[in-house]
Amino acid sequence: MDETDTFKRLRRIPHDEMAKKIDIKNFKAPVSSSYKLGQLVVESSQFYNRELTIHFWRIKTFEENGWTFEDFMLESEKKAILEQVAEFNKKNQIPQELIDRARTFFPNVKFVHAHVELE
Repeated sequence: MDETDTFKRLRRIPHDEMAKKIDIKNFKAPVSSSYKLGQLVVESSQFYNRELTIHFWRIKTFEENGWTFEDFMLESEKKAILEQVAEFNKKNQIPQELIDRARTFFPNVKFVHAHVELE
């Protein structure tokens, strides 16, 4: 990893904050989907690709906060795996599909018996 990648990782905001930032509710469209010019109603979707603009906005938001799309998706998958393992750990049985998925993203994974946490 070079200096630039290290710097980007150090300035990353937490995964949960990043997920909130890229939520579609935060997207401010530069052009409305349709607008009126007198009696004429113009559909801007002929000239403006909203999905592409949203994708571009999210990529820029990732970059501004030290993330790449790939890193965010990998982190999301790892977080989902850990949450699922914790859920199945409560039931004391982990499905084989989840074990295989965990081994893909965590090559050195080691499954241990459930433990009880007292408060």
